[in-house]
Amino acid sequence: MNTMSILQGLQRLSESLQKMDDRITVPPKHYRDIPEDIQKSYGLMMQGASLVHATSTKYTLVGKISLDEQETVAQDLLKGCQFIAAGALVIADESFGCCRSTRMHTKRACRAVIVTVTQLVEAFHEAAEGHNNSTSAATAALLEKDNNLAAQKCGAVWSTCDVFLQKKVPQGNRNAMRRDLFTWMMECNETMAEFQEMIDRGPSTGLLTTATTICEGNDEATDEDSFDDFLQDDNEQYTAFELEIAKPCVAMVKCSRGTINVALKASECAGDLIKQCTPGEDTQARILQWIGNVHDKARHVGEGMTDLGTLLYPTLSIEDIESQGNKQHDAILAVLEYILDTTDMELSDEVVDMATKLRAVAQTRHDEMTKAIAAARQ
Repeated sequence: MNTMSILQGLQRLSESLQKMDDRITVPPKHYRDIPEDIQKSYGLMMQGASLVHATSTKYTLVGKISLDEQETVAQDLLKGCQFIAAGALVIADESFGCCRSTRMHTKRACRAVIVTVTQLVEAFHEAAEGHNNSTSAATAALLEKDNNLAAQKCGAVWSTCDVFLQKKVPQGNRNAMRRDLFTWMMECNETMAEFQEMIDRGPSTGLLTTATTICEGNDEATDEDSFDDFLQDDNEQYTAFELEIAKPCVAMVKCSRGTINVALKASECAGDLIKQCTPGEDTQARILQWIGNVHDKARHVGEGMTDLGTLLYPTLSIEDIESQGNKQHDAILAVLEYILDTTDMELSDEVVDMATKLRAVAQTRHDEMTKAIAAARQ
């Protein structure tokens, strides 16, 4: 098998993974326990990643010596990628009941390996073509012993394989869902910290500060200082009206974090109930579906928070803030009310108490945002 055939094989694998739809919602058929078929799939991907990791080093070193022998080694690269893709396709099969998060994290990790392997093989293929035809000195230089580009591309392959080898890919529905929830909470924390810092600066005085500094003839002030002040006032501070809008919006981000945390705790409560069910009974299926629904609703909160955060940079668009703020409020209530309206399972007092308090606080923050927007329009 020559290099071109190997590249074509890698391309077919990449296309197969690309077709995996990791955005549709599939009712989970398992939560804490990972079925044997899924465990075997993760084992197959680990085996493939290990083979690719080891072979990429040999492939890079042999390529500096013998291109013919390198083609033989490249077959093991393709074989390893085939193992990885095969495991991913099993997880993508809806009949195995892997949720959206599980499929998304698996697909992302698998595609990364295949992309970096393809780039490594392509680099040597182009270098060989350039060397043989004397048409590309730049690519042919890859074959020189002191060229670091090959090592860099090999290092990229190692990094993507390490995601599997170091078990950074969340395995099973529970771990994948929790990864998403914790990620959204972390993003909420980052958004809160960034914009709270801007709020703490107080309202902008705009050009007045700069003009006053210049007119008073401050010997220590320079044109550069004035320009920096101007940039800070215009781009990193709110006006008085914007400040009053930003405060409840940032508070709503905090509510978003709390709501995602409630979704996490509620899912864990439901997971405890699954253990009390007989495998395969209707109650277990209903609980699994409930966990899936909670996570899907929490996704709207996490992704919506990001959309709201992007709108909080000065200068604020009142219309966009109002629209996204309303959507975020609705997304928060959708999670909390779904949890509070649950009647066929008993959730912990902590979860119920947190959800009840957050629902009231979220409504208060939304009312404050609406009032501030109305005042800014007057």
